[in-house]
Amino acid sequence: MVRATLDDMIEYAQAQLGITDTPLRARLQATHRPLAHGFAMNWAVLNIQGHELLVHEGGTGGFSSLLALEPAWQRASVILADTALTDLGGLGDVGLALLDPAMPLSKPRLAAAPPPALRKALLGEYELAGLNARIFEQDGRLMG
Repeated sequence: MVRATLDDMIEYAQAQLGITDTPLRARLQATHRPLAHGFAMNWAVLNIQGHELLVHEGGTGGFSSLLALEPAWQRASVILADTALTDLGGLGDVGLALLDPAMPLSKPRLAAAPPPALRKALLGEYELAGLNARIFEQDGRLMG
């Protein structure tokens, strides 16, 4: 988890792209090297319409964030939101469109109702890594 302002994230993006001189430049750019197909250290590695991108998107505690880098063009997109947007598809489309308005937008997500038997099967008590969790239904929604 990182607590940062927009100015902090812009400075971080500039350092990642090598725009600002920092003693950590080589270490930051080492995180761009692919480790597995489609992934680098803390980055998703994407090729969309000829754009080679590094993207990290996340959210916690009701907040969402995205940092997208296009190192070849020394461009970045930073979005910080005070709303949890993962259930609505996240910030990826918006962040990539800020890099290039021609980027394809995905179709809006549609709500899908699982079969009643599946919903019922998910209810219960669980142990996850030593922590107890409970899935229950409230006002027609699954809650955890």
